[in-house]
Amino acid sequence: MDARDAARTIVVKMAEMAAVSCDPEHAVVLKTTLGSCVGVILADKNKTIAGLAHIMLPKRIANDEALGKYADTALPALLARMKEQRLSGTLQLEAWVIGGACMFQMDGGASINDIGNRNIEAVLKTIEKLNIPVVYRDTGGKHGRTVIYDCRSGEVTVRSLKKFEAHQKDRTDG
Repeated sequence: MDARDAARTIVVKMAEMAAVSCDPEHAVVLKTTLGSCVGVILADKNKTIAGLAHIMLPKRIANDEALGKYADTALPALLARMKEQRLSGTLQLEAWVIGGACMFQMDGGASINDIGNRNIEAVLKTIEKLNIPVVYRDTGGKHGRTVIYDCRSGEVTVRSLKKFEAHQKDRTDG
């Protein structure tokens, strides 16, 4: 049996975030599926705590209380949650940035506001302001991704949804 089968899986939905303590005795997996949204994993190098944010938009819209929705609010809020949960010591965080695909195209190839790239830029800018090094980046393109972070091992798995897109195209072409 794969270690993930026995793990407690926390699915982080659009505009949500989750922070978890990493206990070697109790495996926890963070998981999300992304299109034009950007997923950011923040994890302590010592594998004591980790978090995942599923970011929809680059910048907070006034009066919207959903902090997890925006790059400029989700990452500081996730970091604050992680600091609240840590048992002791300082955090030595690293970041993984995934997603930001160009999922929506109009005839002629123009994208609708190119939200994927805007999300990527906003996320990277916010991470830089927080002084967290980006150790992995899988962004852009025209395909969605499923992201899995294994808190016990620190392993990140990114599964491309390219095959699904190809299958759907073949199926609709008749």
